[in-house]
Amino acid sequence: MNVYRDAVRGWSDVQTYHDGVTIDAQAFDTLTNVFAKMQPDLPRQQNDAIFVKNVRDVYVATAPVFGLIAVRDQDSNAQRMRCGQLWQRMHLWATLHEFAMQPLNQMCERADRERQLRLEPVFGRALYDLVGSKDWYGIMPFRLRCPTRPALASPRRFFQEVLL
Repeated sequence: MNVYRDAVRGWSDVQTYHDGVTIDAQAFDTLTNVFAKMQPDLPRQQNDAIFVKNVRDVYVATAPVFGLIAVRDQDSNAQRMRCGQLWQRMHLWATLHEFAMQPLNQMCERADRERQLRLEPVFGRALYDLVGSKDWYGIMPFRLRCPTRPALASPRRFFQEVLL
């Protein structure tokens, strides 16, 4: 599956469910965007290598500001929801003031997966070291910068689709 096309599902599922990682949401230059869409799906290992390289050499290397939203109880859905609400407000404020923000939550997702599967906490330890406190759990790392090019819209669900 091509990480640029959709890291989670196929393109038709992105259209149906309105989520997933897409090429358009990556803010590539126009030529890379067009070229990536024309490529066949790549093997998983190659996708993973490209993803890691882009995080290291593009997303992290070019960001002058990093942040981390943390909670006291990582198992509290209420605290996770409030974290999401805070992120939304911050992101809307940044957009209004012409800043670009991007979640960098892969480390947190991996740490959660390690806990779920009772694996060696490689990402969990790295996240703990990043936060620097046993009383807080980081759940929303992000970067902020002035945008260098416009990003196209990522898939969004309609309001009616997310009501409980």
